[in-house]
Amino acid sequence: MSIAKIVAPLTGTTRDVQVLATAFVAAKPYNAHVTALFVRPDPRLALPYTGTPISPDVVQAIVDSAEEMNRAAARNARSVFEKAAAEAGADVVKTAKPSGTPTCSFEETEGYFPRCVSAAARLSDLVVFGPVATTDGPDLADAFVETLTKTVRPVLLAAKAPEVFPGKVMLAWDGSDTAARAIVGALPVLTQAREIALLSCCGPRSQKTDIREVQDYLAWHGLASVGQTVDPGKYGVGEALLAAAHDARADLLIMGGYGHSKLGETIFGGVTQHIRWHAKIPVLMVH
Repeated sequence: MSIAKIVAPLTGTTRDVQVLATAFVAAKPYNAHVTALFVRPDPRLALPYTGTPISPDVVQAIVDSAEEMNRAAARNARSVFEKAAAEAGADVVKTAKPSGTPTCSFEETEGYFPRCVSAAARLSDLVVFGPVATTDGPDLADAFVETLTKTVRPVLLAAKAPEVFPGKVMLAWDGSDTAARAIVGALPVLTQAREIALLSCCGPRSQKTDIREVQDYLAWHGLASVGQTVDPGKYGVGEALLAAAHDARADLLIMGGYGHSKLGETIFGGVTQHIRWHAKIPVLMVH
């Protein structure tokens, strides 16, 4: 198993620098292809929804302004892409072909950002979102959730581009089906890891999870791992996981994302929400 194609959604903003830098670092161990995807919003969506008629001239002016903003954002996205590709030493190609070095391409389309990203993710091995913060707009957040939970593709979040990938990996384990799917889905990454630590997070009232079955599974793939148990105490599980990863100087945290429904996590808070907003190290999530 390997990673051959990585999708990097672009927005034409400064965040694209981070997204592409992370994507190219992730592509390097596998000589993978990075598809930089820029989605132009339909300019008609810029029209305000009001109860009163709008003159055709005003409508046209709004549409023209939105189209110009889209063109400017597309130019910015392409410029950042070209610079990132040159810095990574990745060849820009138009057709798929195996290569001994990472390759890349720039794709531009028009539509609804979450839907276009999710569609592109269907035939990919990894989607890199960079950071997804509370201040980001709903389109980016919806694209992240839809890609992770509906398209069910591995998603890589990073507050800043990692120096190495995957490096030392910390694998969150709670015995759930979601955590098990994360381990299986992350095998291409785990096979390249320098070290693997299985992190079981449980409180005094919760049942301790057995990591031996996970270690056996990894051993069948020729992967050695060590176990570690963390008691979150008065803190939440998400905070405890991040603290343990930081203390261990891990380069990457791998975990299941949205083990509960998105609505439940949104209302009551959850591990996925906390980590996607607060992680300082790269996090690979699999639903």
